[in-house]
Amino acid sequence: MSDDTEINGYKGISPVDEDPLFFWRLNDDFRVPDAAILITGNDPSAKEIRYDDLQGHAYYDTEGNFIRDQKRDYEGFDAVFSALKSAIRKGTLKATLVYGAQLSSALPYADGDDRVQVLSSTDLWKHLDQTKEQAITPFDDLVVHKEPDWENTTIAEDDLKRWLRSKRFSSSFFFSEADAPSGQEYLEPTHERFSPELAAAVAAWQALIPERKFKTSPKAAIESWLISNPDVWQGAEPMSSTARERIATLVNWNRIGGAPKSGG
Repeated sequence: MSDDTEINGYKGISPVDEDPLFFWRLNDDFRVPDAAILITGNDPSAKEIRYDDLQGHAYYDTEGNFIRDQKRDYEGFDAVFSALKSAIRKGTLKATLVYGAQLSSALPYADGDDRVQVLSSTDLWKHLDQTKEQAITPFDDLVVHKEPDWENTTIAEDDLKRWLRSKRFSSSFFFSEADAPSGQEYLEPTHERFSPELAAAVAAWQALIPERKFKTSPKAAIESWLISNPDVWQGAEPMSSTARERIATLVNWNRIGGAPKSGG
């Protein structure tokens, strides 16, 4: 394809050619099964023909076309889907819950069925009458499922990414290479738990690795290095002598004290 070829508004190579999930990145929230499929690295748009599990016959719609369902037989899908539902139930993952509901006359249920709850027709009719809706009659109760409708329940992208990070999981779809944990997030000033003293301690320890001998004690050498390298400090206020003392004490690998006799 030449660079000046234009297809669907894109010149040259379509972004979908390089990233099959390109258009899914436009979403701000995701249905739970779509999120599970994306976490496994697959495309929620993929379909497969529905078959009768017993007879093995394909299902057709009223127009004679194959009925196609979302493809879900991906490695890891069941585990991820289950984990998402569990986290939502426990409240550790925020979601916009949707519940199925039907008129009682259209759904047989047994008294005491703990999977559903019945909303009184009297209360419903009063509400609907106030809103000028005539969706039900005053003779029907509404049966609401207690289990969320996972097919239509959605999760905001930010909440999903926050939950994935809490699980120390980096999905190829939800995180770019820049987002993926590097193992040194604690050294980034933008991190919510950034500690200037910890970052300075790590920098001092790494800087002094090549040094094999010290004229003074290691602790004194650490304090001297911190004084000579003020740029390493990223605190809101200048480094205090107390902070420098704490850092040197933390980094100090020589717990005996005093100037080393040989080799630091």
